[in-house]
Amino acid sequence: MLGVSVEALVSFVIILATQLVGVALLPKTNGYTNIGVSLAQIAMFAISFAAMARLIKSGVQLGILIPLLSTTMPLASVLIGILFFGETVSLPRIAMLVMACVLVGLASRH
Repeated sequence: MLGVSVEALVSFVIILATQLVGVALLPKTNGYTNIGVSLAQIAMFAISFAAMARLIKSGVQLGILIPLLSTTMPLASVLIGILFFGETVSLPRIAMLVMACVLVGLASRH
């Protein structure tokens, strides 16, 4: 094992899931004029930030957590856009995302 606790993995999954749900709800907020959906979207981000704060308090370094989230969130967001919002898949879009993930990975090594 990589020395990562089950609690840290669960927290990361909660952060990722709540951020993805929050992002997926953004179009439904109608510019935050739809109160119910807006409150649900804000709650998702609040849960995400609370889980992130607990994970950082437990000793996970920001230099690990943020690059990891910075690579998984965009890829998952594009997947949600394609699967649930009918966005198109294009080679340039995927190539830019992969390149961005590679650059974040390289930057986090230094």
